[in-house]
Amino acid sequence: MFIANIINYIRGYLIISAEGCFLERFINICARRGILLRDIKRTGSERITAKISVRAFMRIRSVAFKTRTRVRITARRGLLFWLKRYKRRRFALIALVFAAALFWYATSHVMGIDITGCEKMNPEEIMSGIAEFGVKLGTPLSDIDTDELQNRIMIKYDKVAWTGINIRGSRVYIEIKERLAAAEKIDKDTPCNIVAAKSGEIIEIDAREGQSMVNVGDGVEDGDLLVSGVMDSSSKGARLVHAFGEVYAKTQYEKSTEVALEYEIREDTGKVKNRYTVSIMGLKIPLYLSRNAPFEYYDESVSKSEYRAPQESLPSVFVTKDCYREQTSVKASRSEDEAISYGAERLKELLNAELPEGAEVIGTEQEHFMLANGNVLVSVKYECRENIAKQVLIDKVDLLSYYVTDNN
Repeated sequence: MFIANIINYIRGYLIISAEGCFLERFINICARRGILLRDIKRTGSERITAKISVRAFMRIRSVAFKTRTRVRITARRGLLFWLKRYKRRRFALIALVFAAALFWYATSHVMGIDITGCEKMNPEEIMSGIAEFGVKLGTPLSDIDTDELQNRIMIKYDKVAWTGINIRGSRVYIEIKERLAAAEKIDKDTPCNIVAAKSGEIIEIDAREGQSMVNVGDGVEDGDLLVSGVMDSSSKGARLVHAFGEVYAKTQYEKSTEVALEYEIREDTGKVKNRYTVSIMGLKIPLYLSRNAPFEYYDESVSKSEYRAPQESLPSVFVTKDCYREQTSVKASRSEDEAISYGAERLKELLNAELPEGAEVIGTEQEHFMLANGNVLVSVKYECRENIAKQVLIDKVDLLSYYVTDNN
């Protein structure tokens, strides 16, 4: 019955009203002649309604004449009549078909990818990685195996400790948990040496276990042995220990820069030009014509906003705003002292940002030289006190020496 209704709807059918004194005879003659009347309903003592195919209606005129029955069409139903109705509205029909196709595409393909939990990693790195696995905007949802995608992310990125993937609507939600940075420590029961993590001059040794190999005032290079885990004494003989302790040294950090006495600065003129670009499903649509920058000198800032539809099956719309602020170039000059002060401040900011944790600045040296081109070369050197001790496993040479001594 359901299939028959679908076929009748595609072919189209009519709803007719028949009125007369011999309605039973009218129905019987239609049945004998193979004219199918469906869903016959009596709406009055001498009136009925029924559904009939278009082809059968062409044959009912003689029956109506013979039974003195008045027949008229009250409604037209089905796909055939619907298409005829919109025959002159082609653009509306095309838009409807396009909307239906767009709805099907939006509900069966990836419309957005959200990545959360990245603190040290760049979400764009994850995005490009999963694109290599075939997961990107426009990918059919049926092609995504969440378990396989989780395994691939875990294998590809060592920094990822756990990942969860959920698909809601047409959006893929990826949650990342990053691995905690583990301190490079050696188990206390494992024999090891202490070596220099960087070059410097020894100023303090606090070796709680192991044999000290350097003295205060010695200069050491990166990797030099400071405290040995191979110990030999007349009372206990040769043995391996887990060397630990602190070794403080004077270390140096230095930077230099060239500062010009004559230079140019940029000043805002107050003119601002905004350009917008709309992105949807990776397709970028610029809302401007010229590709060139609007000003000769300018400062540019970019902001990006995401607009989501209430339904998760619809794609996000991204609007990128490029703000250009016009600037003018103005020549300026500074004295030698101003150049030295400016360069030194910049260098100190850079050095402070690069100093390792625990390093204590105990001295600062500053130098400057006039160059042939009229600029000033400024250099700043920090002298620091820091712990340069680093534990490393005892190498094979020390182990061999230990075993030979122990056996003898």
